[in-house]
Amino acid sequence: MNRIVASLTVVVFGLALTTGGCRTAWRMLNSGGTQYVVEVIADEGDRTANVERAVMVMQSRLNAVGIDGEVQRSDSGQNRIQVRVYGKQDSDLVNKFLFKTNKLELKKVVSPPSPSPFRTFAKKEEAEREAGAGLQTLPYSERKDEPAPQFVILEKEPIVTGEDIRDAQAVSRTGSVSDYQISFTLTPDGAAKFGEWTGRNINNYLGVVLDGKVESIAYIRSRISDMGEISGRFTKAEAENIALSLKSGYMPWQLKIVEEKAF
Repeated sequence: MNRIVASLTVVVFGLALTTGGCRTAWRMLNSGGTQYVVEVIADEGDRTANVERAVMVMQSRLNAVGIDGEVQRSDSGQNRIQVRVYGKQDSDLVNKFLFKTNKLELKKVVSPPSPSPFRTFAKKEEAEREAGAGLQTLPYSERKDEPAPQFVILEKEPIVTGEDIRDAQAVSRTGSVSDYQISFTLTPDGAAKFGEWTGRNINNYLGVVLDGKVESIAYIRSRISDMGEISGRFTKAEAENIALSLKSGYMPWQLKIVEEKAF
């Protein structure tokens, strides 16, 4: 009898390996995990298409960091997705990486060109009065330890966005764990747009905007086509998470966790 039970166990385990791969077998032996219901908050675009893209990007992010999980539309709402993360995971790490938008935009800074320094404003209201219609005001800090941000004026329409990212990597120029940047390369279409813009804007300033905050500003010395860098003195973990997020797919909407429970 014991031999029969053992044989059946081997057969079942073997079927799991052949039909669902090692991942299915792992789930059979290590049941449990965390289920999230997440709302996709988008101001524009087709709701169905937005949710479908969110499902695709969430699954890509899980795969990028090797977390075993499944993503699908949620039955609890038209603009919601369900994410099942298997096994024991650091929930804080999952939340910071998986559900953070990391919306990247490269925009022209409205300022006199180099060698003049780019214009900053101490107060948002002052910048908004100067900006007027058709432009936007966003916070900017040269260092993360600054007590209060400055503000800069930018054109609303981005030159390229995270949609145009082909690859991204966390890099450190100094070797310090608290001085990381994110270098990125662009798709052919993105490189063409960026090259055309930079070629026409020598000495003008470019702002790198991440989730509505200007992380870095640089002036254009020469035509640039397919690469750039986000310089914001990130920690190694922050830079790696942002890089993985950027190359996992573009998702420019807010995500709100409406339910989190163990299963």
